Amino acid sequence: NISEKAANLVSQVYQQNYNVNNDADATPTGRLVHLYKQGNNIGATIGDTSCYGAEIPFPYPTDDAGNTIILQSRGGAGVHGTTDRLGKCVLTVAMQQGLTGAIRGGPTGKQLVLNFYTSDGHPTGENYLVDGIRHWYWKSNRMLVYPSEPLNTVEACPDAEVELEAKFPVYNYINVTYADDAYNYELITDKVCTGSTTPNKNSKALFEVKCGNSRYIGPDPYYFAPDGFSSDDQKKRPYICKNDSTARGEWRLLGFFPDGACSSIEVDYVFDEDMCSMA
Repeated sequence: NISEKAANLVSQVYQQNYNVNNDADATPTGRLVHLYKQGNNIGATIGDTSCYGAEIPFPYPTDDAGNTIILQSRGGAGVHGTTDRLGKCVLTVAMQQGLTGAIRGGPTGKQLVLNFYTSDGHPTGENYLVDGIRHWYWKSNRMLVYPSEPLNTVEACPDAEVELEAKFPVYNYINVTYADDAYNYELITDKVCTGSTTPNKNSKALFEVKCGNSRYIGPDPYYFAPDGFSSDDQKKRPYICKNDSTARGEWRLLGFFPDGACSSIEVDYVFDEDMCSMA
C-alpha cells in the first residue's frame, strides 16, 4: 500500500542521503531531521547531532604584514611549569626572540598536537598533546600550553615540564595541528525547521527538486513541471523541466516536515549533503 511504499522510500533516503544506520534510539515514529542554513546552502542532521560546518584553522600568530611567525624555542628559560587557579598544569615555554604577534584567549578546550622539528627543520617524530594554547606573549616571547590528561594535574605538572623540555629542546621548531578526534569545526546554529524521517500526522514530504541550474526545496514535486500540452491535457510530466527543455528533473527526499515550516528556503537555496559534519 501507499504507506508501506512511503516508509520504504524514507528508509532508503535515511540510509543513502544521510549515511546513518538504524540504531537503538530509532522508533516507529522515526527520528528528528533538522535543516540548517548557511548562506544559500542547506544542510541536515538527524537526531541530537549538531551541525558542524567548515574546519576552523588554527590561528597562528602573525606579524604586522600578516605573515605567519615561525615558532622556535630559545635558550635561557626553557620550560617552566606552574598551575592556574583551577588547579590545572600550565607550561610556560620560552620562544625565540623576534615574535611580533600574539594570540589572546586562543583555542583552549580543543585538543591540539604539538609537532616537533630539529633546528634544521627535520621532523623528530615526537609530538605532545595539549588541551589548548592560551597566549603567545608579545613582549616576553613566551607561549603557554595546557597539557592533556594525564599530565594536566598539579601532581603531574613536574613530569609534564620534563617531558615537554625533552621533546622541545633549545632552538628546535614547533608547529601546531588539531587532534584527529577533536571537534574543531564551525558550529552552524541557523536552524530553519525540524521534521521526521518518517511520515506522521500534519506533515508533508519535503523534496529538493533540481531542473538544470534551478533548485526548489518544498513539498511540491511538480514545481518545475510544465503545464499540459493542450487545454484539456491534465497529465503531469515532472521529468520535463519547463525552465530548461534540455534538462530532466531530479528529486531528493529530505524528510517529512510540518506544512509551511520550511517555506523560507523554497527558492534560491541548495541542499548540500556535506555541509553538516555528521557525528
